Amino acid sequence: MKNNFTNNLKKLRKDKNLSQEQLADILGVSRQSISKWETGDAYPEMEKIIFLCKEYDLNVNDLLNGDIYETKQNNEAFKEMYKAIDKTVNFFVDSFSLFFKMTFKSKIIFILEIIFLFLVLGTIFFIAGEILGQISSSLLYSLVPHSLYSVVSNIFSFLFYFVASILSLAIVIKMVKIRYLKYYNKEVELENTSNEPSNNENIEKVPLNKTNKNKIVLRDPQDSSFKILNIFYRIIIISLKMFLFFVLIPFIFLLILLAFTLIASFLLYKTGFLFLGLIVSILSTMSLTITFILLIANFLFDRKNNYKLFIYTSLVNLVIVGLGIGFIFIGSLSFNFINKYDKNYFTTHEELVEMDNKLIVIGMNVYNSIEYVVEDRDNIKITYDINNIFINDGYNLSTENYVEEGYKVVYISFQSDNYFKIIKKILTDINNKKIINYSDEVYNLKVYGSKENIKKIKENFNKRYDN
Repeated sequence: MKNNFTNNLKKLRKDKNLSQEQLADILGVSRQSISKWETGDAYPEMEKIIFLCKEYDLNVNDLLNGDIYETKQNNEAFKEMYKAIDKTVNFFVDSFSLFFKMTFKSKIIFILEIIFLFLVLGTIFFIAGEILGQISSSLLYSLVPHSLYSVVSNIFSFLFYFVASILSLAIVIKMVKIRYLKYYNKEVELENTSNEPSNNENIEKVPLNKTNKNKIVLRDPQDSSFKILNIFYRIIIISLKMFLFFVLIPFIFLLILLAFTLIASFLLYKTGFLFLGLIVSILSTMSLTITFILLIANFLFDRKNNYKLFIYTSLVNLVIVGLGIGFIFIGSLSFNFINKYDKNYFTTHEELVEMDNKLIVIGMNVYNSIEYVVEDRDNIKITYDINNIFINDGYNLSTENYVEEGYKVVYISFQSDNYFKIIKKILTDINNKKIINYSDEVYNLKVYGSKENIKKIKENFNKRYDN
């Protein structure tokens, strides 16, 4: 410990260009005491050691047990590292703060400049890489074994483009600092200065202006932006406005549809929670749609948008929509759902058709579900089940016979007489908390005939529709 202290004391005194006598005066001791401390013949009091550390910004442990200059170099290296990290963090913090305080136009120009600069740098480095790649390939081919050529070439290529990426990033960061951050920092300093009382009226004017309290228009009058970027900006804005105009039209029609649905939902007033959920969900969806329409319209006509209000309104409306869906779910739990085929809601119909060598039997939506039944008869009998709603409330059964590419086709279908009767029936069922199968498909379509006739009908069907 004494050797470390004596060496550190000598280094410290010589580094400060002090004689033993001068250091003795500073510490309030004799020159002989300093000499004994440096030779290790004596050891200072702890009070003097603490004074030395305070006077020359040292650590007691380093002074007594370590090498103060090695520690100092390490500390300086750490300080430089922390300083670099601090600068990097401050750069990104200031950049984000600046970006969110920009006007919309400034943001677009800012992004375009960065993209433009990356494209220019990328093109330059790509061309340089191709040229260097051709030169290095010929050299490596003659110097490196053929088995290692591909590996070494890839390593050189990776190193080049890695360094190029770092340089590109450094250049872009420098551009942001010069073209934007230095003016932004001046603006921040000016704001801080203006908030403090001062008698100095000759404050330097910063070449920035503000459109409102928080938005900054960045541009130094002596530092003009690229004209081509302004052209790109105008093209992007015009294209964006055209796109949003076409987006606005569906939103307007959606609002009209929601208004109609809101009125129509009162037809389901007997459904309790389901009705309440519909009203709440439709109203909140209308509010959300109106918010979107206003947001787009304000942008199209260059009016100011309150984005915070838009976000808060959207979140509230989404929560209300969720509540409405919850009410609908609770209301639907009391419903009686009859989704599958139920004989009680279907009626069986029968048709008789004369046999023909080109006969085909098909029905609506049942091309592949016909059941053929062999029985002793000369003609063809067709039976099928139809949903009662289409028989009793608005649909007429129709059996069409027509010729299609030489085949006689018997087509079982429905034709509507009154859609409003169907709708009324469905609404009545919903108010009665009952949902049945409203499918217009033909169920249990069966064709009865002799073995030969059934075989012929199948062959005709396969020839006509499978080929």
